[in-house]
Amino acid sequence: ALLFTSAVAVLWLGARRQGASNTFAFLSIVPAVMIFSFYDEARPQTFSILFTALTFLVLESSRRQGQRLRMGDHQPQPQPEKQGRPWFPALIPIMIVWANMHPGFVIGLGLVTLYAAEHLCVTILNKESRPNAFFLIACLASILLAGLNPNGFEAVLRTLSMLKQSAFGTVTIHEHLGVSQFVQRTGETALMVSFIFVACAGLAGFVLKRRSLDLLHLFMFLSLGALSLVSFRAGLFFAIASAHIIGYNLSGLNAPPFMGKGGPRGIPGSRRMAVTAAIFLLGIAAGLAGTRSIAARGIMSPGIFPDKAAAYIEDSNAPANLYHPYEWGGYLIWRLYPGYKAFIDGRAIMPIQEHFEVQNAGPRWSEILMDRDVSTVLFWPMLPYKKRAPPIVFALAGDPGWRAVYWDTRSLVFVRSGKAVRPLRQSTVWELLQSLAMQGIANHPTDPEYYIALGEIYANRGLPGQAREVFRKALSLDPGNREAAHWLRLL
Repeated sequence: ALLFTSAVAVLWLGARRQGASNTFAFLSIVPAVMIFSFYDEARPQTFSILFTALTFLVLESSRRQGQRLRMGDHQPQPQPEKQGRPWFPALIPIMIVWANMHPGFVIGLGLVTLYAAEHLCVTILNKESRPNAFFLIACLASILLAGLNPNGFEAVLRTLSMLKQSAFGTVTIHEHLGVSQFVQRTGETALMVSFIFVACAGLAGFVLKRRSLDLLHLFMFLSLGALSLVSFRAGLFFAIASAHIIGYNLSGLNAPPFMGKGGPRGIPGSRRMAVTAAIFLLGIAAGLAGTRSIAARGIMSPGIFPDKAAAYIEDSNAPANLYHPYEWGGYLIWRLYPGYKAFIDGRAIMPIQEHFEVQNAGPRWSEILMDRDVSTVLFWPMLPYKKRAPPIVFALAGDPGWRAVYWDTRSLVFVRSGKAVRPLRQSTVWELLQSLAMQGIANHPTDPEYYIALGEIYANRGLPGQAREVFRKALSLDPGNREAAHWLRLL
């Protein structure tokens, strides 16, 4: 809540710095608040919301103190600004801290590069102006010093690769779906309404400012809007950029408090009324966003996080360190740090490949856990998104070097055999897995996936006869099922 509130306050300040009155500054952040409401999960990306807003504020404030290239003017002209201490030195600490908080800092690097390039273009095209060397040095320093993070500049390359996959729809998690696909999957129709209203408000502002059109703003608005269509996550940055852009465009509707006489010219009353009507529509859209189903959920659902298993680890003084699902990392840090170090969380860049090597029980899974000094594994008994038992659970259940010490219907805890206190019977894990798979079959008797899950459990437990019977049942339900046919060939 503090991070979101701070980000919105920064967006409001940005609109005021660009000349909007209090009223129009508040109205300009309505679109951002509308879209923010779909990103209100307690996740590390929330840090990137605040840092992106801060980066925009610093870059826009620095830009207004210099020159801007306008479309429709015969020549690029310097725009007077209220003079004061330059804002751009703040880029350096922002990028250093951001690079150590969340991989979204590459968005900040992109913004700094874009604004620096625009500054150079303006000064090159306008022969009467000179580049601000201190601004360019601050931009370069902020980019270089962002490498002061545990993963160095390799973090930039890994994150860019992930963003590329997200932008082109090759990542399959729901938040990397396009907006329309996300709405179809989640039923959040208010999200589509919000994006439509934000797009309309932004484009209306550009029409009102068509005689002094800001090319950089237009480029960011269109490019981020297009990315939002193919990746839900990009909508976060589209909202932040839209708030700054709409705030600037609305600044022409009033006498700007922060700018001199050379600031934006007023807009006739008819247009003022049109913009006011558009803002009322934005308010309606915001109301729609507030009724979305996600907002009605509790802050922490016990069905999502392993609260009972975490309590067991605390109470039993299970040995450190932890290996666990990617999705539980932030919760486990909040619940168990500093006594236990998490293996991975939502800031993951470098350990993601090792994480999946272990989760899928690849050839190096045991070596990786040894190298990371992991003595406790906390994992799902059944993958929530695939209806299957994870391979690492099969590997641990069959490895004499590990013993199960705790179970419930949503989590299993294994510790190294030499450190296990009151371990469970060896058969307990298999009985739990069979029970969960059979429950799935009882609830979904015509779904072959649950039969395949049960067959995999039998096969890994060393019960080939029962496994063959279950896989044949899966094939009878879906004769073209390749997994069931593959298992039957193996058996």
